Amino acid sequence: MDYQPIEDVINEIQKLGGVVLDTKTASIDPIEGVKKAEELDYKKVAVTTADSKTAKNLRELEAKLGLDLIIIAVHVTGVSKEEAQGLLENSDLVTSCASKYIRELAKPIVQVAAAIPLFALTKKGKELVIEREKDIESPILITTTELPVVPKHKQPRDLK
Repeated sequence: MDYQPIEDVINEIQKLGGVVLDTKTASIDPIEGVKKAEELDYKKVAVTTADSKTAKNLRELEAKLGLDLIIIAVHVTGVSKEEAQGLLENSDLVTSCASKYIRELAKPIVQVAAAIPLFALTKKGKELVIEREKDIESPILITTTELPVVPKHKQPRDLK
C-alpha cells in the first residue's frame, strides 16, 4: 500500500516550529532525526525506536555526536527474548506493552503503572519520569519496593 504524507499535518507541525525530515515521504527515521536535531544545535533529544539495532545505533550516535539522548523503546509486543534484551540494554525508558520478555527481563529503577507499565531503566529515564510526575494533578503514591510490580490480575491476557 502506498501512503502519502498529509499536507495539513506537515504544515501544522512546521507552523508550531517542528521539523519534518522529508516532506515528500514523511518518513520516520530515528537515526536521521537525531542527526537533524544535532544539526539544529539541540543537545538534549528524546527519540523512540521499536528495534534493538536502532537503539544500539542511537546509543553509539549519542557518544559520537556528544549528545544527551533519551532513548525510548516502544511497540514491543511480540519481540523475541534477544530483541527484548537488546532494547533493555540500550534504552532509558521502555513501554512494556504486552511483551512477555520485556516484563520478564526488565530491571527497572522506576515503574509507572501496573497493567501496562512504563519502565525507567537508567538515571536519565528516572529523572524524566519524575519530572513528568510533577505535572500530574491527581494524588500519586510513591513507595520503594522490588521492581517490576506486575499484579497478575491487571496484566493483558496472552502476553507475547
